[in-house]
Amino acid sequence: MQQENWVKTLLSVYERIDKVVYGIDKTFNKICFGSFSYNSAGYRSTYEVSNKLIDLSERKILLINTKLLIKKFLSSLGKKSRELLILRYIKRLKNEDIASLKKCSIRTISRKITECVTKCANYLSFLGYDNNRLRKMYSGEQWILDNYYSNKKW
Repeated sequence: MQQENWVKTLLSVYERIDKVVYGIDKTFNKICFGSFSYNSAGYRSTYEVSNKLIDLSERKILLINTKLLIKKFLSSLGKKSRELLILRYIKRLKNEDIASLKKCSIRTISRKITECVTKCANYLSFLGYDNNRLRKMYSGEQWILDNYYSNKKW
């Protein structure tokens, strides 16, 4: 069940990753260009500036790798299954709307989405991304963890 929640979480945050990375880039540039003046951006030493830049770079790498991981587990599905997950979790359509779009019953859509999420969860586990590893990976990304905990209600 935890793996399924991670699949839903990662799909749910997929569209926002680019915006967060863009913000990281802006912050990175601001710190770099401001680091030539004393006490710029609230940092007192080259050491502090360097550490902040390293932290931002590592955060950006994590988020880019997250997008690649999402694409990897989505590509493990067939085209129709992948489309269902994209409509449900990335585009955030309700099952009723997807059923109407696909001209089938809500129950069928719900069942197929559940099957797809389970397949992706199994694939995540196969790749070595268990609950503990994912929690550790995203421990510094509270917005992703908040999404994970809200997805437990889905």
